[in-house]
Amino acid sequence: MSRSSIDLNRIGQTTVRQGKRIAFLGGAFDPPHIGHAMLAKRVLALGLSDLVLWVPSWAPPHKNSGGMTEFFHRCNMVKIVLEQLSGSQLSDIEERKKFDPSYSFKIMSALEEEFPDCRIQLLIGQDSLEQLHTWYCARELVEKFEVIAFPRKDSAAAEDNAGAIPRLPLDFWGDKLTEKLKNSLVAGDYVEISSTYLREALANNRSLHNIIDAGVLEYIKKNGLYRRK
Repeated sequence: MSRSSIDLNRIGQTTVRQGKRIAFLGGAFDPPHIGHAMLAKRVLALGLSDLVLWVPSWAPPHKNSGGMTEFFHRCNMVKIVLEQLSGSQLSDIEERKKFDPSYSFKIMSALEEEFPDCRIQLLIGQDSLEQLHTWYCARELVEKFEVIAFPRKDSAAAEDNAGAIPRLPLDFWGDKLTEKLKNSLVAGDYVEISSTYLREALANNRSLHNIIDAGVLEYIKKNGLYRRK
């Protein structure tokens, strides 16, 4: 599969009916793995969203973008995953907008324009939820958008969603937004997988068939990705 195997200029342009809930799942997807797919499946199975939009990072603020696998490769890998995953769609909006850095607030605001009359939601894990106060325009993001968060596998909240979420700074969020974020945590856990670990494992030819889609593994091998330099 090559750069021409997907039309990056048309991704994300699918017509979406009015009122649809679209969960923004952002990340490097370097590479995409079972944890991403399980998160997308879970939010759809719970009826929390109508569509999960996978948005590969272009210039993520918390990473050295120069060290990431090329954008078109990451899009191709996500596309392979989505071939067997209903209710999900790939978007290249970060590449088209070229925000630098590509903060979530900017991308989600741009998605509102791209999908008028739809509700854009932020789909994250508990670790990101607890660090959300450090994000660009954090208060504005939480005030403007719905947040859907899944607890860590080892979190008590995974068993009892009624409890308070640890490490939400009340002095930053205030009562109203703190309560909104507590209520954003839904029942069920998510699988935490380190992309750094996966890249190291791939470089050392370790088996990852239970973690990475077989088609993605084939693509990685064919294109010589994650080899030791």
